[in-house]
Amino acid sequence: MLLSVIVLTHNSASIIETCITSILKECEKLKFEIIVVDNNSSDKTAFILENNYPGIKLLINKKNLGVAAARNIGIKASSGRYILLLDDDIVVHKNSITA
Repeated sequence: MLLSVIVLTHNSASIIETCITSILKECEKLKFEIIVVDNNSSDKTAFILENNYPGIKLLINKKNLGVAAARNIGIKASSGRYILLLDDDIVVHKNSITA
């Protein structure tokens, strides 16, 4: 695995698909994984991810652990040579990762 993209979410149902779709488009020619760490969302974030993106690894925290702890969980679950940490409101633009 070359790249592990770790996305931290919390109540991101309205924006998470834009983020994940942009990652998938930009990384399609790489060996990569997407790990989403959900910090105890109370909306449909996890439902959207589970039903629309079966290829991602979804880790759901039972309580909001904060940014650093949640990112560390994602890093521990990763297998990539490189790690990219993103927030759920990021839109990855063309050549921003592959360049």
